[in-house]
Amino acid sequence: MSLLFQLGVGKREPLKLIGCEVLAGPDPSICKVKGVMFSGRREFLMKELGERTFYSVISKLSSSVMRIAMHPLAAEWYDFSAIVEYDKAIYENCSEQHPHILYYIGAASAELGLSRVFQKLDAGELYAFLQRLTQFHEQYQRYGYLELERLENGARMHYHDYPCYSPIFCASGHGFLLEAIMRHGGRDASVAETKCHCRGDGVCTYELTWR
Repeated sequence: MSLLFQLGVGKREPLKLIGCEVLAGPDPSICKVKGVMFSGRREFLMKELGERTFYSVISKLSSSVMRIAMHPLAAEWYDFSAIVEYDKAIYENCSEQHPHILYYIGAASAELGLSRVFQKLDAGELYAFLQRLTQFHEQYQRYGYLELERLENGARMHYHDYPCYSPIFCASGHGFLLEAIMRHGGRDASVAETKCHCRGDGVCTYELTWR
């Protein structure tokens, strides 16, 4: 179980899904995400919200995305449009009961990846971990690149050159980053997206703070 789902989101408001989306981009062959994202969502839905919820969600998917959701391969590459379709179905099915569901599915991806790949998770290693994310970015997404700035009380992350994007995907990114901070022992974790491809900024910038 992700820490974010276990401990709750506190006073954080659900994100407003504002902006446009591009699901394929000029070169559809690079608008791909790793299957571990689908695996994390399936595991979260099945374990935390139950099989009935999982099957209710996937019943709303196209046949091709349903096959991925049913049997995701963690190391496989899937279309960006598929993860967005999946997340929209999750949001439509679950947001009334769980307004922060997009945070939770992003956190589930972080929980699945971090707890099983990185052995040392503590506050002293948090910035080093975020730095490693810039190196591992291409292992999870075939497009764009990530730059990191170190701040006095946190970090600023810049996701550049995204040919495909969606407010739904950016919302799950909040949950991923919050979970990463919390799993490293960072307290009073806060994540805010100050710039976004979906709003025409040409970059997605996240401000991360903790203590």
